[in-house]
Parts: sequence; C-alpha cells; structure tokens
Amino acid sequence: MTPLPPANGEPERLDAPDAARGAGNGPCPGPTRPLRVLVADDAAAIRQAMERTLTRRGHEVEHAPDAFQAFQLCRERSFDVVVADAHMPGSGSTLLQRLRGLPAFRGRTILITGDSAFRSAAGTADRVVFKPFDFNAIARLVEELGAGADA
Repeated sequence: MTPLPPANGEPERLDAPDAARGAGNGPCPGPTRPLRVLVADDAAAIRQAMERTLTRRGHEVEHAPDAFQAFQLCRERSFDVVVADAHMPGSGSTLLQRLRGLPAFRGRTILITGDSAFRSAAGTADRVVFKPFDFNAIARLVEELGAGADA
C-alpha cells in the first residue's frame, strides 16, 4: 500500500475489498511506543475489529459506543489518538470539537464516515477516512498520528 498523503481536509480512502480485511490478519510490525487509543463507534463489530488490530500491534485501546461515553472517558483519561465515527449517537464531529475545548486534551483525531457525501472535517479532525477501510491501514494511520502526539 502506498503511504498516506498529508492531511488536507479531504477524506482519505483506505479501501479494502472486504471491510473485515485486516481485522487481525497478516504481520503486525511493532509500534515505536504503545499508544493509548480511544475508538468511539456505535458499530460493535468496528470497535472490536479495531481493538483487536491495535492491541495486536501493542497499543492500549478503550472504546465507547457513543460520543457521550467517549467524551467522559477523555475527561477521565489521556489518549494519544481518538478514532470517532461521524454518525454515531452524539456525533463524532461534535465529540471532536468538544475535545479540542478540553485544556488537557493533546491527542490526535481521526473521524471515520460511511457517508460518501461527507467532504471536510472543517478543522474538526486531523484526518477523515471513509468506511469501508482496511483495519491495518487505520492502525498505521493511528501510529503516524500518535508519533506526532509526542512532538
């Protein structure tokens, strides 16, 4: 797979022929350091597959089924990267806007969406990615952004 282009406000395509591809298959290179990742999505299958992929790569993962629980977790804990579904209950976009307002939040953000009409995060997220996606590609994006969380 080719490297991901720099963020420009446009959604990225991390397509997989099958949405489940990469959800635990293939080699998993180790991260430079374990990242603390929050996955917020109302689809349990997405949360579980993303958690499985990220933990196999050595990361600590917590998850929430909606923006309300995700925001509460971010108030209680520190995360390097937050991955949020745009259309989950409470809205992923709203969650990421509210996180930017938390003085202690220093993490990076990825907004995922299945809405092909969605065009821009309007400064809400560091990256926007379309569903379906390859879970290993999302893991690499998490690691790329997480490395920037140290800077």
